[in-house]
Amino acid sequence: HYHLGLLYWSDWGETGRIEQAGMDGSDRKILVSENIHWPNGLAIDRPAGRIYWNDAQLKTIESIQLDGGGRRTVLTELPHPYGLVIVGSHVYWTDWETEALHR
Repeated sequence: HYHLGLLYWSDWGETGRIEQAGMDGSDRKILVSENIHWPNGLAIDRPAGRIYWNDAQLKTIESIQLDGGGRRTVLTELPHPYGLVIVGSHVYWTDWETEALHR
């Protein structure tokens, strides 16, 4: 999020997480570390001030506020969500199993 000077990323392995840091790597902060396994496809909805991601193991799309609060589950029971983008008020994602783009 270049307007705020922040970088967001996901990591997964034994435990998944979403983190934030300054563009220079300072002030590293874990935003999500509970009930998250294979987070992929981070997307920032700047007007709403939210970060979206899909979790391929939980088969969900979720979101949080940029500060890590207000976690929401957007969609569940997806085959294998992978890529994700926000366009206007719509969430689009790709799926590894269906080999398709969904909205």
